[in-house]
Amino acid sequence: MDESNCLLCIERDIELKNTKFFSNWVKGIFNLKVGTCLFFRDIRIVRFDPWEEAIIGVWTEFSSQQTDESREKTLKSWYSRTGQADCCIASQRLSNGIIDVVPDKTSVVIGRINSFQLLSLDSCPTKSNDSKSLHEFRWGIEIDTCITIFRAVVPIHQHSVFSRMCQKELFTAMNKKLEHSELLILQEYFCQRFSQAIELFRFIIDSESEYMLYVKNVEVLTLSQAYT
Repeated sequence: MDESNCLLCIERDIELKNTKFFSNWVKGIFNLKVGTCLFFRDIRIVRFDPWEEAIIGVWTEFSSQQTDESREKTLKSWYSRTGQADCCIASQRLSNGIIDVVPDKTSVVIGRINSFQLLSLDSCPTKSNDSKSLHEFRWGIEIDTCITIFRAVVPIHQHSVFSRMCQKELFTAMNKKLEHSELLILQEYFCQRFSQAIELFRFIIDSESEYMLYVKNVEVLTLSQAYT
């Protein structure tokens, strides 16, 4: 980012024959001090990512890094005045997925999960030989944003992502075949587990179907800094 406050994300393919070189290149980037100036030439700009509010560029065989002493002097002057704070806020917003313009037909919801339900469980037959797993149901959740309660549905194809991120015990149990009474017990168990948890998550929800499209954990400290 520079004084324009526009974020640029440079993507680079990993070639198997150059994996070691790429690894060393990445380590070199991450080991740089905060506020270091980097200059790139011939980056191919491909698109704008609305979820990160960043311009996406691709490092190609023609791309390179260079030095520019005059430009570096200008950037360091900007960084010493307002740039450091701007970069810090941008970094916190990026890591927490906070954006100013949400794409159409979607909602961004940040909060804690306080309820869990197996949708359509009540309409299932209760015969003892009719075993099902948690994974065969869509999951209904309620997200407490501290302002309102937001209801969402975790579709079956998002079960693994959701459970790995939000409740690993759920991931372990979701494929076990259980009777109706056992499903009711597990539903109540995980509902209590979520209601007692304090972790915050950021959800992307399809505003028409209420289906969860994406979930990521949020650090309370970085979230508060992002809004400072």
